[in-house]
Amino acid sequence: MIYGVGESLVDIIFKNNSAVGSTPGGSVLNSTVSAARLGASVSLVTDLGRDTAGQLIMSFLKDNGVSFNHAFIHDDDQTTIALAFLNDSGDASYQFYKISSLPSFNVNFSEADVLLAASFYAISPRTSEAVNNLVDDALRASAFVFYDPNYRPGNKEISLEDSRERVIDLINKASAVRLSEEDSENIFSTKDCSQIVSIIPSLSQKPLILTRAANGVDLYYRGKLRSFDSVRIDPVSTIGAGDTFNAGIVAAVSAINPEARSQLDIEFYGKIIEAAIKLSASVCLSMENYIQKGDYTSFWNFID
Repeated sequence: MIYGVGESLVDIIFKNNSAVGSTPGGSVLNSTVSAARLGASVSLVTDLGRDTAGQLIMSFLKDNGVSFNHAFIHDDDQTTIALAFLNDSGDASYQFYKISSLPSFNVNFSEADVLLAASFYAISPRTSEAVNNLVDDALRASAFVFYDPNYRPGNKEISLEDSRERVIDLINKASAVRLSEEDSENIFSTKDCSQIVSIIPSLSQKPLILTRAANGVDLYYRGKLRSFDSVRIDPVSTIGAGDTFNAGIVAAVSAINPEARSQLDIEFYGKIIEAAIKLSASVCLSMENYIQKGDYTSFWNFID
């Protein structure tokens, strides 16, 4: 089972100052939907209000085969709403109207499970304790933890020093880490994998994936570096690109026998990344934040 812990919200999308659509969103929600459409067993660990927006999200998750049995439902708070403003390149800036109440989560992990933690939800003063407890529970069960900081400094809810400290703590705990170039620059003031590993020595023994948008992906693992080209496209929207990439990684890892995960080499992780890159490109060709429903048999060729 893949468990994704993160924010759930309703995205209202604007382009050229006009609303062009609305959709359930949130970084990890997007990833869980894509993973479920790939055929993986998925549960979203999140919190919602008991309101119309929350019902919309739960209905959407059910329709896409994503369990929300571990979601925390607030009786006296509202579901988060995000306004996403697209520029001419399809990149988004956001404005949020958020839940204020604290959640609490309870998951009985096994070593076969994969936990995806991502974005500000993992370090927010409101949710970081619940997320960290979940990560610790997963690690105690020997589950695989994949962490994507999706880190943006300057959030008024938390100081820069505290946010970096929380991100680095989760990087140290995770089984594998994905950083965007922007993450890397903001956290470590470098975009060089070997320099990042010198700053965080624990990364020397786990996959470090550095995504460079249109300039491809670097994988650094146990002293070796491999680089991969991105797929050249004319994007409609890039909102779900990174989330879909994450979905490909966790779906792939979840299909691997847990006893074999620690033995995976850089060549095998490279196959997973190549498959995830193709998924990420495909989601940029629509206004949805997740891959289209369809037959993804070809995705699983990385196992061959």
